[in-house]
Amino acid sequence: MILRRAPAVVLVLVLAAGCVSGDHSVRVRDRTSTSSGSSQPAPGPLGEFRLTAWEDCEDDLECATLDVPLDWDEPEGETISLAVIRQPASESDERIGSVVFNPGGPGEPGTQFLRQFIEADRIPDDLDEHFDLVSWDPRGTGGSAGVRCISDEQAAAPDVDPSIEGPEDVTAIEEKSSTVLAGCEVESGDVWTKVGTRNTVRDLDALRSALGDDLLTYVGYSYGTTVGIEYGRMFPERIRAMVLDGVALPAIDPVEATHLQARAFEKNFDAFLDDCERRPVCLFGDGDPRKAFADLVAELEGGTRLPADYTLPDSDGNMHRRRGTVGIGELYNGVVVALYAKENWIALETALAAASRGDGQLLLYLRDTFAGRGDDGVWSHLPEANLAINCADQEVRAEDADGDDALRAAWGAELPLLGELFAVGTPGCSGTPEAEEPLTPLADGDLDDVPAVVVIGATDDPATPYARSEELRELLPEAALVTWESADHTAYGRGSDCLDDPVTDYLEDLTLPADGLRCSP
Repeated sequence: MILRRAPAVVLVLVLAAGCVSGDHSVRVRDRTSTSSGSSQPAPGPLGEFRLTAWEDCEDDLECATLDVPLDWDEPEGETISLAVIRQPASESDERIGSVVFNPGGPGEPGTQFLRQFIEADRIPDDLDEHFDLVSWDPRGTGGSAGVRCISDEQAAAPDVDPSIEGPEDVTAIEEKSSTVLAGCEVESGDVWTKVGTRNTVRDLDALRSALGDDLLTYVGYSYGTTVGIEYGRMFPERIRAMVLDGVALPAIDPVEATHLQARAFEKNFDAFLDDCERRPVCLFGDGDPRKAFADLVAELEGGTRLPADYTLPDSDGNMHRRRGTVGIGELYNGVVVALYAKENWIALETALAAASRGDGQLLLYLRDTFAGRGDDGVWSHLPEANLAINCADQEVRAEDADGDDALRAAWGAELPLLGELFAVGTPGCSGTPEAEEPLTPLADGDLDDVPAVVVIGATDDPATPYARSEELRELLPEAALVTWESADHTAYGRGSDCLDDPVTDYLEDLTLPADGLRCSP
């Protein structure tokens, strides 16, 4: 559930995720029929769509595929197969329909997300009793013609230095960018230009139809909220219930959006360092974590690379070794991914403490999770999908792979810890194909036909700032804004009865939570 913006190069250079309530619950207008058999089913985008037969795919899950047009303007032309997964409702006699999840990214495969979500016991109570839990790999991700640009060896290679200090750093970024883009053209072909969000929305509506649901019940996290918002613009009459958690508004100016992210990550890193300094038992920095971090940056900027081999078991207990090292790029990427949730702070503390002693293995592991490496040693190539989808949605292109010198200087002065990193390559998409169907900003009235939905925002979410959730709430005629008072990226399914229970009730019986409900860990 991570929102990634398109960086100058694919990899993980930089990003490119108690209660207070009044008795204000309301009953929304009737939209109760979602299972097949309704007398007035809403059609799919261009007719009927059918899933292949469901087959067992371990862990009580079932898998299928759905063929949709590669180009929705040519419905009889080439198709693309989408990978779909579900956990059937445990109470089949009380089944409401399907709830479809999108984990965000863009680029996150939904099939992998649903497996992990269930394994981590993140499914809110009762939700799996009355709904089939469904997700899919959006086009260009995972098993749905996933975009490929680089080899596994290239994905595992050392990161370039994201803090530009001389022409050699610029050259390294430009060379990496050229390598990635050339690989995308060779490996991904026509898929590369057809992965935009609006095509994904059309796919989602085809999936809704193929599942036998007359109306869509949907939970979107992070970039998954963009998918949900665009669905609301294109097919508002086909929505039954929708939860938008960690709002990413479409077509926000990429410089503005990245600047907001930079400020949020800087704020959270500041808070992490302050917390570490206050605690006598903090493992990192011996009472002065800011100096310790500056020293570590200076050491790695000087060219030092720390040993960082690690070995982890996969779900079957087979061990997979990763041989690598940590330099300045891996350091920053490890820091950024750990700042997505406050629960990761202890891992960040431990990783930085180990790195200061010359051991980079935990930092490399953090970096690798962001770059798409699974515990089974397989690379998902998520960053390439992220680049392709972001740039299919975004009209503007950076003139150079390294971005604007003045922007880097300004953000570096304002945000001394991480600002310059976020400015590298901004606004991104240098050298990528022209967007065929770029997203457009929301305007007043665009969502007037959307029925009552739930919007969730975390007050200190670094990836999708809380202000975005507030903005979306103002554009929806019927909605409840639920606030998660924490530095987490997304909230539904974190185990809070205060938040999970009323949101699940809404998904089940369409009773909105109290608008203004506030919950905390």
